[in-house]
Amino acid sequence: MADAALWAAAAEPLLGVSRGAVERMFANERREAATSTLDASLIADPLLALLTDCTSPDTAWTGTGTELLRALTGKNQREPLGWPTRANVLSAELRVIAPNLRAVGVSITHPTSHHPKNFILWRDPKRDGGTMGDDGSGAAGGAP
Repeated sequence: MADAALWAAAAEPLLGVSRGAVERMFANERREAATSTLDASLIADPLLALLTDCTSPDTAWTGTGTELLRALTGKNQREPLGWPTRANVLSAELRVIAPNLRAVGVSITHPTSHHPKNFILWRDPKRDGGTMGDDGSGAAGGAP
């Protein structure tokens, strides 16, 4: 795909499009793919809502998988079918969607050793890319 982007970018003047248009298009496509994946995840919306005020490493959410599961479960009135019931299941789901979370500006650090077993999560407004709404829903303009 990178080769196609290079060829298309080189052809921009001949195609009559502005410089950087192809790069912007590919970036938008990557962002859309990331948000589509997050839309399909049960934990993404509650996680983004939890991180609303966590906008720097100093204000990051830090805790164990069990604490994170408890915090996310508290965000839902009733857990949908397929909701993680154990911390290891939540951790596995986080590992699956981590690249997509990073694409929308969420910094996630997984535990690397047994002591401490803490996750560190925060939203980086500079890396948001305009995909997260004011309500943390993951949708631009605040729409869920």
